[in-house]
Amino acid sequence: MANCSADEVMHRVDFTEKELDVLDSWLDYTVELEPLEPLARLPQLQHCIKQLLTDLGKVQQIALRCST
Repeated sequence: MANCSADEVMHRVDFTEKELDVLDSWLDYTVELEPLEPLARLPQLQHCIKQLLTDLGKVQQIALRCST
């Protein structure tokens, strides 16, 4: 990534924040509506968390490349 920009970093951060908001809303929704079977959606939750961690890693890489 030779031409790294603050816009690229901000875009990725904004995307990650939106995904976290969706995940937070989803957790609120499932806790309220499905208290008896919270483990039923665990694989989906794990996938969302793994994706967010991947995205955060990309943000970190972009930020490091932009700072050097």
